[in-house]
Amino acid sequence: GRQGRLRIGLIPYVSAQALQATWRHLLSLQPRLALVVHEDTTHNLMQAVRERVLDCAICRFSHDSTQDDLVQELLYRQQAYLVVARPSAALLARRTDLDIAQLAEMDWIFPPADTPIRHMIDAIFAAAGRQVPEPLVEAYSVRAISSALHHLPRGVTVLPGDIARTVAADGFAQVLPQPLPWSLPPVGLAWLRDSPKTAIAAQLADAVRQSC
Repeated sequence: GRQGRLRIGLIPYVSAQALQATWRHLLSLQPRLALVVHEDTTHNLMQAVRERVLDCAICRFSHDSTQDDLVQELLYRQQAYLVVARPSAALLARRTDLDIAQLAEMDWIFPPADTPIRHMIDAIFAAAGRQVPEPLVEAYSVRAISSALHHLPRGVTVLPGDIARTVAADGFAQVLPQPLPWSLPPVGLAWLRDSPKTAIAAQLADAVRQSC
C-alpha cells in the first residue's frame, strides 16, 4: 500500500548531494509515498506552495518566505562562480579580479529575471558602473546551459559551485577558481504551516540537512 502522494518542487540548481538525500529519504518511507516533482524558479515554487498546488519545495529563501503562512527550514548554502567556455577561460583565469570590460563583450547565458543568480549578474556590472549586457541565451536548465557552452567559444554564465563543476565536468567549460563576492540566498525546504504534509516535510528537511 501507499500512504498518499507528495508534490514537491525543486529549483534546477539543487545540489546533487541534496537530491540524493531527498530520494534516499522519500523512497525509503513505508508505506511508500508516490512523488510528483516539478522544477521552477523560487518565486513560482513559492506561489505554487501557497496555492496548495505543491506540498513543499526545495528553493531559495526569498523576501516573502518569512511570512507567517510559510515554514522554511535551512538546508545548505551555495557560493556562485563564473563558468567560462574552455576557449576563453585562460584569458579570464589569469586575473585575480573581475575583468568587467572583457566580461561585457562575451556571450552571456542568463537565468530567468526573477532569480538570485540573475540579480547577481546585474550586481557584477552595476558595481563597475557598466550596463548589463544582453544575454545571447536565457536558460534555467542545467543541461541546456551545458549544451550551449559547447557551441559558444566566448560563452560565460554564473552558477552555484556544485552545479558549475557538474557543467564543467565534460571539459567544454571551466569554473574560475575564485567565488564571486556576492552571497546567494540559502537553499531551504518550504511548506505551508497548516499543511497536512508537515510531518513528512519536516522529516525530509532533517534528512537533507544531515547529508549536506
